[in-house]
Amino acid sequence: MGFSQDFSATMTASGSGSDYGMTFGFNPSATDGYDEGIDSYAPPAPPPPAFDAALIWGGDRYYTQILAGDGDLSEHVYDIALAYPEDNLITLTWDNTGWDVIMTSALLQDAFGGLLGIDVDMLSENSLTLNNPAFNTLKLKITPAEVSFYPPTAGFTF
Repeated sequence: MGFSQDFSATMTASGSGSDYGMTFGFNPSATDGYDEGIDSYAPPAPPPPAFDAALIWGGDRYYTQILAGDGDLSEHVYDIALAYPEDNLITLTWDNTGWDVIMTSALLQDAFGGLLGIDVDMLSENSLTLNNPAFNTLKLKITPAEVSFYPPTAGFTF
């Protein structure tokens, strides 16, 4: 028996009639840096009060950042950078169907690890509405699950 992490999941940030998809996950072909054909950079944030959202990993802005995993079942922490639109309303949504199989935990927290009141278990909740521009950075904490696989067995008769 072995283990492998090979999945991606997307969270959508919506505000002012615009949507940004932010995709995170693991793939054995990925590195923890930028991977051509796997990751996609996000452009620099527009000036306020324009709405913006992006994953931050290693100081860079991404719409998609897939990590290597390398069998590491520890917590991996992305930042999410947010710029609020004029109405100060951002909604984050995700479809967590099957996430409990590929992740042992998925948390969305304020920049202080949930101490300021944002501490969402993404495996049981599927949205978060924000209306306070002070929350311009969130923590996305993902712990991959061990996914078992077994070698195929031959089935033939002689």
